Amino acid sequence: KQNIHLCLATSDDGIDWKKCEQNPVLTDDFTKGPTRNITSRCHVRYDDGVFRMWYSHAKPTYRIRYAESLDGIHWERSPIQFALEPSPKPAWDSQKVEYPEIDLTDGQWRMWFCGNGFGTVGYAEGIVETGVRLALRSGPTAAFDASWSEWSPLERGAVIPSGRFVQIKAELWSQNSCLSPALNRVELGR
Repeated sequence: KQNIHLCLATSDDGIDWKKCEQNPVLTDDFTKGPTRNITSRCHVRYDDGVFRMWYSHAKPTYRIRYAESLDGIHWERSPIQFALEPSPKPAWDSQKVEYPEIDLTDGQWRMWFCGNGFGTVGYAEGIVETGVRLALRSGPTAAFDASWSEWSPLERGAVIPSGRFVQIKAELWSQNSCLSPALNRVELGR
């Protein structure tokens, strides 16, 4: 089988498009390994400074997986195995779930997806159960002292003060006692 990859193109006007030099930005693998997936018909949305992608995974049946990126080019697949799996038989989506479309309204995630036969449309929803709160403080000295600012919330993509020392803290939270959120990476740039 021929591999299917996810590629990126950008446009200033929605008419003329330029392909990204780093394409493909997310690749698949049709070997027998755990990364075998198909990235066609994925859904990508940008919110809170992060590109979020839900995509189809084809082993042994179609399931929906999740990945994140800070720039839309370099993606990190979620360590959680599947975002959505088929239902038990004889349900209309017992063979596959694929082609997700995502919406976030009032803190509630909604997913529309296809089930058996490629054309049967389903619906799933969930409440955000984990997250990270970032805070920043800064000061004129390398060692923390009374001249440093108080902690203030830090949004993803915010401008970090220049010419000063900064300290960033991350508070991980979960509404679900079965989940243990993890912070995989923090990137600072100028």
